[in-house]
Amino acid sequence: VDTQGPAGEAEMAQAGRFNRKVERVARHSGLVRFWRRALPLIAVALIVVCLAVVLLGRNNSLGLQVESLGLENGRVVMRNPQVRGASPEGEPFVVRAERATQDPLSPQVVDLENITAELPFQPDVPGTLTAPSGRDDANGQTVRLDDDIQFSAEDGTELEMIGARMDLSAGSMESSGDISAFYEGGDLKAGRISVFDHGNRILLTGGVSITVPPAVLAEDQQQ
Repeated sequence: VDTQGPAGEAEMAQAGRFNRKVERVARHSGLVRFWRRALPLIAVALIVVCLAVVLLGRNNSLGLQVESLGLENGRVVMRNPQVRGASPEGEPFVVRAERATQDPLSPQVVDLENITAELPFQPDVPGTLTAPSGRDDANGQTVRLDDDIQFSAEDGTELEMIGARMDLSAGSMESSGDISAFYEGGDLKAGRISVFDHGNRILLTGGVSITVPPAVLAEDQQQ
């Protein structure tokens, strides 16, 4: 390319604009790739928490610690139960609840309140998951996390979803409603997330979208 004179300068300017567009596309494609990598990790974290809820609800489980055990209003009550374990990759986790309650006439069902889990998101990137309540149904082989489930990791990844139900025998899980995930540079939304085969397959449905904030687009256009 002849860079001398007005024609050459115009060609260089056009090439520069093209290169910036390519960089923007690559950046936003990278966001898509990030979610393709991050969502399975979050799904596995949810599955780990659901399995830990099983341990919290069954007081004969190894590794379970309970502050106190008593009877209130005809229900067995465990206060501040917690369980420690390790993910399939060997990363440690701890899951706690304020209370676990059980009807002696239906001992297979355990309700938990204010669940908090500390577990790895990625190597050296810890995460925290909270749920207002949950239920372990031993007969039905299901675990349910209710209402507003929130997950956050130290790298800035955040996720919110409306409830989740896991089928322990099938290794599958499905949200009860919307899912919103956030990360630097953009966010992801869907009406529902379904997880199959212990986290190996994930399906997003119901108006799936990835949004790049205007500020990020404006920053790209200025470059």
